[in-house]
Amino acid sequence: MIQGKTYTFDIRLPTKWFLIISMILLISFTAVEFAAPELLGKPVAFVDFHVFHLVGDYVSQGIAVQAYNFDAFQSHQNILNPGEEGFMPWTYPPQFNLLMAVLAPLPLWLAYLLFTSLSLGVFLFVLRKLDEDNFFLLLIFVLPVIFVTIRCGQNGFLTASLIGIFCLLLLKNKDSAGLPLGLMAIKPHLVFGIAILVLLRKKVGVLAIAVVVTSLAAVSSSIVLGEEIWLAFLKSAADSSTFLREAQYPLFRMTSVYAWIRSWGFEANVAFAAQIVTAVVAIGGVVWVHFNGWETRRILGLAVLASLSISPYKYDYDLCSLAIALALLMPDIARFASRSEMIALACASWLATGSGMIVYALPKKTIASLETWTQVGVVPSVGGIFFLGVAGLLIRLAKEGQRNSVDHNLMASKV
Repeated sequence: MIQGKTYTFDIRLPTKWFLIISMILLISFTAVEFAAPELLGKPVAFVDFHVFHLVGDYVSQGIAVQAYNFDAFQSHQNILNPGEEGFMPWTYPPQFNLLMAVLAPLPLWLAYLLFTSLSLGVFLFVLRKLDEDNFFLLLIFVLPVIFVTIRCGQNGFLTASLIGIFCLLLLKNKDSAGLPLGLMAIKPHLVFGIAILVLLRKKVGVLAIAVVVTSLAAVSSSIVLGEEIWLAFLKSAADSSTFLREAQYPLFRMTSVYAWIRSWGFEANVAFAAQIVTAVVAIGGVVWVHFNGWETRRILGLAVLASLSISPYKYDYDLCSLAIALALLMPDIARFASRSEMIALACASWLATGSGMIVYALPKKTIASLETWTQVGVVPSVGGIFFLGVAGLLIRLAKEGQRNSVDHNLMASKV
């Protein structure tokens, strides 16, 4: 039971079981879909995990460099997914290829089952460690992104788990927090705000371990995949930037300010400028709360939010990390949010993390109609604006919590 100023929110046992069982069933259904789609009477959708497994095969064959060649990689995807137009260039750092190589010997369905089940299990464990009292409320807030990540087999659970483990260790003032931070080299744009906080706190030990871990992973990648993998990766990253400017990605799946503005037909330079302003404000906020002596748990929550506000390239599944920010700030949410704010937070979170899923559920005629609304011929992106709404509410509640903590400390000192 969660008690705020004006409401009581009670999550009963049947609801808790429903949440857990629905995740298990969805993972099982997707694994069966991969293994034997004929049993379900429909062809399997070509999703992100197909690409992950394909890259693992490339590594095992010694041709990992070809994954970064868009034309060649796209042709291979078209063979696996005939009759459907896909757009899944490979832009991950080489370190992530090594993880995919571990899954390559396994059948697709089993690789998916292990990867998704294990990463989801760690994700749920970390959330519970961060806030056991409000664990199931957290799940309700981010349920859409959990379902999205399960269905596409993406790495959102993995990256959010690493960020959560970092936060758990830093809250205990342990230098070993540098280990998960270093492993986040697979998606460095999701921890930029956190890295700024490490520098501000002068956590030399954390930074040193992070650098060592990142360096070892990079060296290992060079040894296993060859030094040429880095040139291929850099070229792929440059190509990805071009694709983003040209609105060739499914912007409706993205949750950045850039995607929101670009999808409505504004020039790429305008959208990038807005993204830069958002990033500067986000980082400035982390710096401000640090120098104003905010409690570590609150600063970490805001640093996670800031990290999610920086990159223009941010998909819905990346918002698994939003659950980490919510867990860190949940004590303030439970104590200071009004009933209307709680409802607004839940709705904004669902729309930020689930708007892309809603689009996929629409009839093709409706999707085509939505594309005519914009000058770039894509479905409008709304996830970014709702993410900003979530961030704004969380910042207000964290500020209220910090003010009350200061007032409490002042009263205690007077006594």
